[in-house]
Amino acid sequence: VPLFEAIMNSMQSIEETKDLQDKYINIKIERDNYRIGDFVSGIFAIEITDNGIGFTEHNYESFCTSDSDYKVEIGGKGVGRINWLKAFELVQVNSTYVENNKTYNRSFDFSIDNEIHNEELKEVDNTNIQTKIKLIDLKQEFREATEVSLKEIASKIIEHFATYFVIGAMPQISIS
Repeated sequence: VPLFEAIMNSMQSIEETKDLQDKYINIKIERDNYRIGDFVSGIFAIEITDNGIGFTEHNYESFCTSDSDYKVEIGGKGVGRINWLKAFELVQVNSTYVENNKTYNRSFDFSIDNEIHNEELKEVDNTNIQTKIKLIDLKQEFREATEVSLKEIASKIIEHFATYFVIGAMPQISIS
């Protein structure tokens, strides 16, 4: 569920860019360090990168607002980030975006204990517009359920977002 929430957020962010040509979502799975034979160890962290609109001031304010109604007209309930913290100990966000003809980088961490912290916003010359969401330290109670192959994870993504794939609304998506 946290991965599906992050993918949906990426899709909505990409949708907001309108004229973007090469739309992408890249997913990196980090596993626990142990491995025995062909055994697939559980997930430790997931990093989701997209080239959508990013954490603009309005999007950041919405993120900081519990039960935000910002995306209500497109089915959003404003609680997806809570699902992230139900399963993961920490979320790190790093977003480079354009607003008012200037490029900014916004980064922050998010956890249950410290809520939003380590916030940083700066103007940058970087033209690599992208947002990375890293879900870190999957709670032990969920690790065993993630002892599945990348192929199985990809199949679950296709199954969950089947409608988007069928109508051609899914950006290029890769998983490694």
